[in-house]
Amino acid sequence: MIAILRNTLLLALLTLVGLIAYLNSLPNSFHFDDYDAIVNNPAIRDLKHLPSYFTDSRTWTMSTARDWRPLVSATFALNYWAGKLDPTTFRLFNLSLHIGVAFFLYLIFKDLAGRSTAKLSDLSPKAVTWLAMFAAGLFLVHTANSEVVNYIFARSTLQATFFYVAAFYCYLRGPFGGRAEAAGAWHAGAALSFILSLCSKGSAISLPLVLAVFELIFLNPMGQSPWKLFGDNPGRLKKYLPCALVILVYIVARHSFTARLLQIGRETAGPRIPALDYLFTQFRAWVYYMSLFLWPDPLIADYPGFGWSRSIWDSRVLLSLALVLIVVGLAWRLWKAMPIISFFIFWYFIVLLPEASFIPLVDPVNIYRPYPANVGFSIAAVLAVFLSIAQMCKRRDGSTRWKCCVSAMVSIAALSLGALMFLTDKHNEVWRDEGSLWSYIIDKDPTNVRAHVNLGAHLFYSGDYQRAGDLFDQAIRLAPKDPYAALLRGNLYVALGRNAAALAEFNRLESYGARVPHLYYDRGELFRKLGDRDKALADYRKALSLRPQYTDALYGLATVLTEIGEEQLAFDACVKANDIDPLDERGYRCAAAHHLRQNRNREALEIYRRAVAQLPDSSVLWYDLGSVYEKLGVYKEAGDAFERASHLLRLAPRANVP
Repeated sequence: MIAILRNTLLLALLTLVGLIAYLNSLPNSFHFDDYDAIVNNPAIRDLKHLPSYFTDSRTWTMSTARDWRPLVSATFALNYWAGKLDPTTFRLFNLSLHIGVAFFLYLIFKDLAGRSTAKLSDLSPKAVTWLAMFAAGLFLVHTANSEVVNYIFARSTLQATFFYVAAFYCYLRGPFGGRAEAAGAWHAGAALSFILSLCSKGSAISLPLVLAVFELIFLNPMGQSPWKLFGDNPGRLKKYLPCALVILVYIVARHSFTARLLQIGRETAGPRIPALDYLFTQFRAWVYYMSLFLWPDPLIADYPGFGWSRSIWDSRVLLSLALVLIVVGLAWRLWKAMPIISFFIFWYFIVLLPEASFIPLVDPVNIYRPYPANVGFSIAAVLAVFLSIAQMCKRRDGSTRWKCCVSAMVSIAALSLGALMFLTDKHNEVWRDEGSLWSYIIDKDPTNVRAHVNLGAHLFYSGDYQRAGDLFDQAIRLAPKDPYAALLRGNLYVALGRNAAALAEFNRLESYGARVPHLYYDRGELFRKLGDRDKALADYRKALSLRPQYTDALYGLATVLTEIGEEQLAFDACVKANDIDPLDERGYRCAAAHHLRQNRNREALEIYRRAVAQLPDSSVLWYDLGSVYEKLGVYKEAGDAFERASHLLRLAPRANVP
């Protein structure tokens, strides 16, 4: 009971500290991939789509199919259900997961430090508790970890890490706990957590290797080699069977559901970096990630300027590899003397392997990739500092001046946590909106193409066409075949009335082989504007072949089909779009307009009644409902609907006031 109370108080304290560090981040806007995965993604706007997240990765984002992450889409849908498109709701969920990871770090530290094989018998339970709290707090407020709270799309890494550390803790309490009671329940909890972690992000696949290294270090009193430890006693492998089965099912499911869609993503992303080049670059990336833990600046959320290394003889690669080997060698040397530090250094590199080894990804580095690795570094760093201070506080007779040691450790904890909270609070301001984020990135990395594109998009949608055009031009000079720079510059030309230039830009983009759904929708809109309905229809259909959930393309299709007299096909497109996103008023208006053109006023009336029940705050739908009542001669209900529409319009300006 005392332990439960202590853990509850610690969780409350972590929550308070987390809120203090991240309070100013909660109202920040959506950013970058948040728009494709959340803001413009109709698949998350109705919980009935939940099953499709597990069978169709095209529900993940509205651009390219990046991966199979059904559980992340499910939490996005739940956040939307709870607070619509309020970024605070989404970011609070991210913060809750981040606090949860820090809490599991505390529990893991406590469990390991209490084992005789940890060789920390000189520490009292109270000292272990304070060190565990310091490690959890360090991880929680560390500025290098702040990206996963600020960048909602990074939830895949955050959520996968939460279930990853939960699974590891369940293994500590169950199969690695040495106690028969409830071992089966803990083992089942570990398997379930591992499943949930993989359903959040595939990088969680490294868990069995972490578990094997743990067993080798902590449950290997004779110091045997891995081959002898497991070879002489193959029964040890039984505890890994649930993980092996989960991985097998995951690989089959991933291949079945995403192989074709991930191929589309590869075509969209352009040429893949060779595996060896990617590996050489990751040697540098490991050092970069470690440096951010020691000094978290600059934190560049999108950093293609990091560059690629094409040869192992690159001096930067050789120096980085040498440093990595020194750190790994240190972990090996500490195996017997200081097993916790040794294990968590190995943890750092193992959890990075799926994304930072030889399997090529689009970006050379990513600021939230080291997030799960920093769990290990937080524990190793706190213990290393404490043991170093304890060594310095030893008397000549070998005893330790604990008062001196505690004072020094408390001072270091207070200074480091205070400084990191301050830095995290300041870095949250960088994420205030798209303008502040991408301006910061351009300042740190002037050759960053995506930063130019996204800052240009922010200015374009704000109406600053001149500065937006300059940024798009600069992006295309830096990367002539960048699909989104060309796409946005084409849309800018449309806004400026330069239709011929826009069409040339869209055609140039298509000639590079970029299969971007937005390209075909935007070009379809341009063809419709120019009166070329056949080409418009063809482009809308291409967009839908790449992204069946693309409601904008469905409405464009319905508009053109209506213009050429294909009423039933147009109606079917409206109904499909409305079924995908019942919270989009266009679907109701589109279907009702079809009935009104056929003089089926009562059918239109029923649609508008359903519409205002679903969207009671839409002044447009109430006005349309009043118009249909008026057509039917039902004047009292028409007046009530018009009055409701007028009332909502009067409230609208106030709703926009911060």
